[in-house]
Amino acid sequence: MNKRTLKNICRDKNMYTTPELNDVLYLHYKGFEKIENLDEYHGVKVLYLEGNGFNKIQGLDELKELKTLYLQENLIKKIENLHNNTLLDTLNLDHNYITKIENLNHLNSLHTLTLKKNRLKDVTNLVELAKLSQLSVLNIQDNNIDDMKVIEILSEMPNLKVLYLKGNPFIKTMTVNYRKTVISKCKNLTYLDDRPVFDDERRCINAWASGGLEAEKMEIIKKKKEKDKKRIKDHEKFRKFIEENQQKHNISDNDEDNEEVSESDDEE
Repeated sequence: MNKRTLKNICRDKNMYTTPELNDVLYLHYKGFEKIENLDEYHGVKVLYLEGNGFNKIQGLDELKELKTLYLQENLIKKIENLHNNTLLDTLNLDHNYITKIENLNHLNSLHTLTLKKNRLKDVTNLVELAKLSQLSVLNIQDNNIDDMKVIEILSEMPNLKVLYLKGNPFIKTMTVNYRKTVISKCKNLTYLDDRPVFDDERRCINAWASGGLEAEKMEIIKKKKEKDKKRIKDHEKFRKFIEENQQKHNISDNDEDNEEVSESDDEE
């Protein structure tokens, strides 16, 4: 990953050969083994480094404008050396060998973190998630997390809206209550795993969390009554609309008839 190679890639990818002019840099699937010689690319905001052979995050100190970093499909074992990248919004570390979420709590702009198919297992290695106050999208599916206490950590994330958890062993122990438990604990969640969290579902789950299955059934009945009432109200509103338009149409027809009679009288 020397300077000449970087400039050649920039030329081949129709990027600027003058390093500081680039705000996007495509360096994915090049077989690089070390992140280096990027100091001159200090204006880069989006950096594609996936599909290489990196075993360490490094060499990004001068990329202080960096907002999106793609590092999936590498050999990375530790999250580190991002202390200067304080504007980072999106970090993709899917398909690596990471065992702990760490060294991220200074990233106050981080909204999206994906760690699909890593080696996360011990819940104690996930506690820093609770400190990522701005994080709204988290993907930790297909790891080895085997303790449902992870849900308690996730519940402390105030802005978490999109969450991917499936593929972790602890889910099998929770059977049918997995989705209900996660949604009831994560108050602002709008999407879990494979489908959205709609308001009606959350209402029923909140009832279940406070009063069990009986409370959930009562909420379902209440919700049905509300829908029936709304349907009747909408139907009545539509009926009145039709009647009013018919009346207007009849008045209009009468006016036209009167005009025709008047014209006929004038002719006579």
